Amino acid sequence: MRPEAYSAAAQAEENHWWFAARREVLAAVLERLYVRAANPSVLEVGCGNGGNLPMLSRYGALYATEVEDQARARATSRGIAVVENGWLPNGLPFAGALFDLVAALDVLEHVADDAAALAALGQRLKPDGLLFLTVP
Repeated sequence: MRPEAYSAAAQAEENHWWFAARREVLAAVLERLYVRAANPSVLEVGCGNGGNLPMLSRYGALYATEVEDQARARATSRGIAVVENGWLPNGLPFAGALFDLVAALDVLEHVADDAAALAALGQRLKPDGLLFLTVP
């Protein structure tokens, strides 16, 4: 996305009905599908401004990536996740870390090589972990 699009989204995603309803739907799906492990860890790839971070923080210690500097700064300022610069397929941080839940919410459509991106996401999952994807 373009930097100005992140800025516009930051203003809307907190309270706009569409974003709020979407997070409720995502949480309902996670409640049905996600089996919590002991000391669970969660990775959101492409977290944007961090609008989903509060919801995802319910499911474990939270880590996130975002390639756009200003959006990453907004996500970091929430203080609920370790947020690092990162991109798919070959630029994911947190080397060696495996996660119980890996989320890429409306991210794959922005990646040129979606097969390589899916492989990279899968490599970050613990055995029996959940890969949680949405696409528009």
